[in-house]
Amino acid sequence: MNSAFFKKNRKDIKPFLSIVIMICTLFFIAFLHMEERRLGYQIYYLSQQNKKIEIERKVKEIELARLAIPSQIMSFAKNKLTLRSPELNQIIHLASPTPQSGIKGKSFD
Repeated sequence: MNSAFFKKNRKDIKPFLSIVIMICTLFFIAFLHMEERRLGYQIYYLSQQNKKIEIERKVKEIELARLAIPSQIMSFAKNKLTLRSPELNQIIHLASPTPQSGIKGKSFD
């Protein structure tokens, strides 16, 4: 008697289980689509940030190139740092090394 009851219940549960499995599958597919869209938005946001940073980098490179011009450095030193151009007696000249006659080795000629 007990086994006949379970067989009858199994017949009634099979359609219910198949519907539950289909609904769970549909929810899983919907979740995957939502996750794909979220990741797409995140990639778009990061690519926009990347473009912005690239533009800032290019601007900084141009600014560096502009500031590295010797005339710009000179004007910055005179105007902002209040430095003066060196006079003739302020410049130190360093002589190049001269070879010694008693030392063997490389010649500087």
